[in-house]
Amino acid sequence: MPSERHTQKVSTLSSIPLEDIAWAAHAARQAMERDQTPRLWFQLYFQADRGHSLELVRRAEAAGYCVLMVTIDAAMKRSEFALPEGVEAANLRGMPRSVQNSAAAGGQIIFGTALADAAPTWDDIAWLRKQTSLPIILKGILSPADARMALDHGVDAIVVSNHGGRVTDGLITPMKALPSIARTIDGKCPILLDSGVRTGTDVLKAISLGASAVMIGRPQLHALAVAGMAGVAHMLHMIRAEFELAMAQVGVKSLDELGPAYVTSSD
Repeated sequence: MPSERHTQKVSTLSSIPLEDIAWAAHAARQAMERDQTPRLWFQLYFQADRGHSLELVRRAEAAGYCVLMVTIDAAMKRSEFALPEGVEAANLRGMPRSVQNSAAAGGQIIFGTALADAAPTWDDIAWLRKQTSLPIILKGILSPADARMALDHGVDAIVVSNHGGRVTDGLITPMKALPSIARTIDGKCPILLDSGVRTGTDVLKAISLGASAVMIGRPQLHALAVAGMAGVAHMLHMIRAEFELAMAQVGVKSLDELGPAYVTSSD
């Protein structure tokens, strides 16, 4: 059955320093008299200067984060939005602002600009693998070829994700991309699925098509906005209940029994 233990992913762009979040996680464990502190993963956005990226990695290691999740599909977004007054990317204080695209009319738009030059490459992944012993998860994979490259560069897991549809319009959904990627990976590393998980039946589909686990984003934010920590706990309970009900309805009692036949046509 699904694990009772959940993982929290903390972004480089969080408005709260990563150290404060780690401290709060430990404090919550003590307050609730739990045996285990929630597992904390640090979501790394590469900075233009590798030295600043490495500084973030070292801070995450020192604060007790157990995994680095590297986001590779969001270096160039279609638009930016202004943060509310008093809110900032707290982990990046003292570092240069991210490179912005400010092309003049008639000049370079993307290619040949500092924005494109700062985007992560496979060389950056190879460099990072040499800098840390923490497991590295690569987030933003949508093609079997990239999944294979990730394995070749020593990553420990991948996340099939289209960044919630916020980066490139019209992308294939992660659920559709998952089967071919799972065949390529062939059990060589865990596969997580991100983007579009809203119900327990979404979880069942993902596990059946080859995912090891799923990531939940927007439902968590909505629940937090409505009822704080209690809202998030209730949301997780609802999704687990829906998932177990879906498993019962298709006639399985364990995750190992799930497979593509439960969600795809035999035609």
